[in-house]
Amino acid sequence: MSTVTFGKRVDDIEEPILLPEDWYPMEVLKEPEVMINKAKKDDPEAENAGDNWVVSMKTVDCEEEFAGREMAVFLGIPNEKDKYKFTRDGQRIYDKKMQNIVNFAEAFGGTIGEDDATLNAGALGRVYVLQGPNRISGEMENSIDIFNAGYKTYGADDGGGAPETASDGTPF
Repeated sequence: MSTVTFGKRVDDIEEPILLPEDWYPMEVLKEPEVMINKAKKDDPEAENAGDNWVVSMKTVDCEEEFAGREMAVFLGIPNEKDKYKFTRDGQRIYDKKMQNIVNFAEAFGGTIGEDDATLNAGALGRVYVLQGPNRISGEMENSIDIFNAGYKTYGADDGGGAPETASDGTPF
């Protein structure tokens, strides 16, 4: 027989506490990585096959109950196929993905070159956190809004609450 001893009583197990939907200051935990997306992993020729710039972050400088929450954003890296597809408002998907990465890197104090963006571990910025069901389990979880809210610089004072415009200035 094998026994595991805990540092507290079983009756004291805490239930999950989601972050309320709002803006949160975040710190980049390590240099972002380029990783293939699920579609590319399943089938490299699939329509949505591509790569993501994966940025791992944690909440900082917020209520103790919410500090240290780790999350990641998966920012789509433009590929050749994206040059021939358009958003509903007529922008090339290639340019939309580029702009999203540029907006994120700028908000987090990254460096924007003529044709690249750089972001370092320790960078600080703000993201809008959502609540919603996990696509697989259906249980509620937090995620970062990369499609509507955009990103803000660290220390930006917006008074909190839901975003009214995206980082590109588009009103909701």
